[in-house]
Amino acid sequence: MDCNYHSTKALLKEYRELEFVACTYTKAGQTAAIRETGTAYYDSTYDKYIMFNSIKKGLDTLRRLPSHGEMLYKIIYYNYISPEIYYKSSEIIAQLKTDRIYLSERSYYRKKKQAISLLSEIIKSFC
Repeated sequence: MDCNYHSTKALLKEYRELEFVACTYTKAGQTAAIRETGTAYYDSTYDKYIMFNSIKKGLDTLRRLPSHGEMLYKIIYYNYISPEIYYKSSEIIAQLKTDRIYLSERSYYRKKKQAISLLSEIIKSFC
């Protein structure tokens, strides 16, 4: 596995926090902070906002892939994005079955790895 895979997986683990930051971030808030200090400064909130939007755009692209895109998206969704947090692979596999996606545990892990790798490549192509 390459470092892009690990970086993407780490970003996905932080997705819920990034989503919160992105929803609360406003350009007006950043402008007001610059006006107060009189200088531009490193704004990690803005970086998180940019990361969130990159992941979101990558997920939209992944979902539209003609070959199994929806399945790969759902695997990532239930692992990292869903408001409900699933702790066991068996819970995620059961949830996938409600979406008419039937995978063995072995296939699930293989497809999860494939989904993260593809998302990594998609996000890298935006840069």
